[in-house]
Amino acid sequence: MNSDPTELVVIKQTNAIHFYIKGTNPKSNRYLHYQLKRFQVPFDADAVKPNHNLDVWRMHEVYEVERTGAYSFANVRSGPIVHGGEWECAIMEKDASDFMGGNAHGDEIMLNARFFFDDVEQDPSIPGTFTCRSITFISHSRLFRDIKHLSAGQWIVDSTRSIPVAKHCKLFRIHSSRICLDQEIEWLVDTALSRSYFAMLPIKRKLLGASADQITDRLCCDSDPEAYDISWDGFTHEANRKRPGIRKVMAWGTSSGISAELEIQERNVWLPNENHHVSNAELYNKLYFDFSGECSVSPGDVWLQKAKYVLNTVN
Repeated sequence: MNSDPTELVVIKQTNAIHFYIKGTNPKSNRYLHYQLKRFQVPFDADAVKPNHNLDVWRMHEVYEVERTGAYSFANVRSGPIVHGGEWECAIMEKDASDFMGGNAHGDEIMLNARFFFDDVEQDPSIPGTFTCRSITFISHSRLFRDIKHLSAGQWIVDSTRSIPVAKHCKLFRIHSSRICLDQEIEWLVDTALSRSYFAMLPIKRKLLGASADQITDRLCCDSDPEAYDISWDGFTHEANRKRPGIRKVMAWGTSSGISAELEIQERNVWLPNENHHVSNAELYNKLYFDFSGECSVSPGDVWLQKAKYVLNTVN
């Protein structure tokens, strides 16, 4: 079969775009299987679930697979190597009970989404299989204030707070060697923020939480020569501390053959409390870049960021 390393294999379903990128081992037929999926959850006036009030297309899980035919693949591990957490946007106001943005947290409603394959636009709702050299995806949405918030020391639900606080635009440009994500936030209200994760990568530590295959166990940053041990949950060294000035992070497995890289290439403003850290939770070694830390924004403030993701299998 044709295993051109510059080719993307695409399986398009009604609410999911599955694309496959070949690993860099020329003697292997291993690929990484990515998912761009649409998630929809209606508004919940009782705020029973934090991830309500959402309609988004977003990057989801990644699997290591073996190509078995022109458009057929078989999983080589019993679960994803990238968790289904957010990659793109999760922002929290100071008095909110939850973040806003994406499927994991909700409070984001898409206005439109467009898909281009080799620069030719296609309807994402029409299934199909084909190969291409590039995928471009752009969406515009609104972020909404979380309706559950802290008042006089107690959490209360106030559905009148479900108002748009920001415009969100994201543009993915996907090639065999990289995934580039350009994002823009335009703030519509005055508000105080506690965190603004604007680029994330939920790479697994172990395949099944605390067990099964070790996917990543080492990490390094562009401004720090240390190779940190991130092989167990609960680590508390420098990689877990929120540090400013970091632009590029790499995580890899010494035996898994899996590697992941996330780089902030450009921002229109570098805020004083921006930072990076790696999660030590049981679920993953998730890479976080916080655009703002604690800060205040006003109507008309605009954030722009360019980020690059590179994942690979050498198996």
